[in-house]
Amino acid sequence: MLLGTSVFGQFGTSNSGNGTMKSGFDSSEVSRDTARVEVAGLALTESGNRKLRPLIYRLDRFQYYLPVYQEQFINSTLGNNGTAIQDLRFRPQFNHGFNWGFNTFLPYAFDLKNSLFYDTQSPYTEATYTQGGRKEAYFKIRHTQNVGKDLNFGLEFQRVNSEGTYLRQAATQSALRLHAWYRPGNERYQALAAVVYHKGTTYENGGLTASSDSLFNTNTVSNRQLYEVNLSNALNKVFRNGFLIRQTFDLVKPASDSSGKQAEGAILRLQHSFQYNYNRHSYNDQDPVNAYYTTVVDSGLTFVDYNNRQWESEAALLKLSTKSDTSHSMHWEAKAFLKQQSVKLWMDYPIAGQNYSFNTFNQSVGGHLNYHFRPEFLLHVETEAFYAGFNSGDIQLAGDIQLLPSKKFALKIGTESYRQAPMYQQQRFVSNFGSWDVSLKKINVLKVYGELSFPKIHSHVLISNQLISNWVVLGQNQQPIQSNSAVNVLSLQLAHQFNVGKWHLSNRILVQQVNGADVIRLPLIQFQEGLFREGKIGKTTPWRIGIDVIGCSGFKANAYQSQSGLFYLQDTKTSEALIQANFYVSAKIRRARIFAQLEHFNAGMAGMQAYVLPYYPLPDRLLKIGFSWVFFD
Repeated sequence: MLLGTSVFGQFGTSNSGNGTMKSGFDSSEVSRDTARVEVAGLALTESGNRKLRPLIYRLDRFQYYLPVYQEQFINSTLGNNGTAIQDLRFRPQFNHGFNWGFNTFLPYAFDLKNSLFYDTQSPYTEATYTQGGRKEAYFKIRHTQNVGKDLNFGLEFQRVNSEGTYLRQAATQSALRLHAWYRPGNERYQALAAVVYHKGTTYENGGLTASSDSLFNTNTVSNRQLYEVNLSNALNKVFRNGFLIRQTFDLVKPASDSSGKQAEGAILRLQHSFQYNYNRHSYNDQDPVNAYYTTVVDSGLTFVDYNNRQWESEAALLKLSTKSDTSHSMHWEAKAFLKQQSVKLWMDYPIAGQNYSFNTFNQSVGGHLNYHFRPEFLLHVETEAFYAGFNSGDIQLAGDIQLLPSKKFALKIGTESYRQAPMYQQQRFVSNFGSWDVSLKKINVLKVYGELSFPKIHSHVLISNQLISNWVVLGQNQQPIQSNSAVNVLSLQLAHQFNVGKWHLSNRILVQQVNGADVIRLPLIQFQEGLFREGKIGKTTPWRIGIDVIGCSGFKANAYQSQSGLFYLQDTKTSEALIQANFYVSAKIRRARIFAQLEHFNAGMAGMQAYVLPYYPLPDRLLKIGFSWVFFD
């Protein structure tokens, strides 16, 4: 999540729902502007006290339109939006089953389990468009509407298009998500549905050659199109689609009085969720360069094509409570589930006579418990254990305590422990440009953390420590290696906003200390600093003018392996400390927001040449203009 002034959603007191910060001149939400628009995630069926939050339509972080900046602190792509992303925040997660890999382009896609569902007073549409140099464009549209009292449906679509600064760097990513929420009559039965589609094409240039990298560091040639790159005819293609259907039926539901108000009591809910996904990842190099790849098996074979189809069925029984968070009585909610996953993975084009397929059928059980001792005291515990299939033996146990003693601050303390199989791509990968087939132990993770929020003063602190054994990464030989010793990652995340006279200063800082740099390499410090001044033209037009400074400390960043989309360790190049400054002005005119931004205006100053990943420089200075418009019917 974005670091901001969020208070834990279980208490229903989230400041904004998206990590942004209110200010004196631009604190309105969409619902205040014209009509009510509320939203919730898939978990809305797993609480008897349903909570939806209003949509936010402020100027805060509006200029951070790129998906990569919504995921991380700095631009860790291959140089332009739409290309592969390396996560520079260490945040391993329990996979809850089979993970086939090929996740490099996931930030540009819509996730089924992160689908949003709406309740609107009138049809709502929001369109966003940003245009920059080098044919970079970003477009997103969201529409949702209610049909009577029983049904809401809508869609989200986004497209990223970028030509890039250097040769053969163009990328296009398109993603679509449809959603629907059906809740007839007294809502004893509900159905949630979502459909996703993602298609992307990224040209792979293999980064600058060693000689071009020297020219870049000395800024000898200003025309970036004259720099040599390693690959002349390679590209990655990704394709994903899928759907999710969740149905619930309340076996026991509290009665309602004549006014429709529900009496306090317990709900016994039967829930079934079905999810289907089809994934495809292909790599094609029509002119392979032997010096670039670790091996080229057959110069006549240029295509690598992987397919993954899987479905997941989960049957659950939930005990929910209709008691509100303002009640001083204790109450509890719980869920128990049985889940099945069917997986098929295959490769269409044989390499060196190898054309294989893989099938498995996973089964797991699990559940969670939320115990509200008081409205200001919540205990949460969850677990899942796989007992059949490829992921047999994977197990997770997590728990936390959340405290809200006053409206001034909230505290969350938790721990998570799990063991799981490494993603399948790290265990077996067959291509014309390098392959591996290795047996790996299960990864073990133990995490403890504490999270403290101060909504009144817009401050947020998160401290975590993660102890990992059997961690897997591609080594310098571009083959998987598994750590023989435990690795420890201690992190501190801070977010704060305060005023200095008429100026506002917002800070987001991440510090990550790693004791196992032989397998995990991260910048010690990442940050986003924003200094802005705001006001109003008349009584209805908030405006801002400001500077964002983004950067990280120097470190040995992982290199990129284009044929697999994975990143691997390297010791030949150390990334210098990076500082990127963006100057912008923005305004909100009734239902429209606009901004103009001079991005990376400090490029080349003081002889500093900027890159995060080896041989993939960041873009030079660019002027970008963006707007977002809301429509109500």
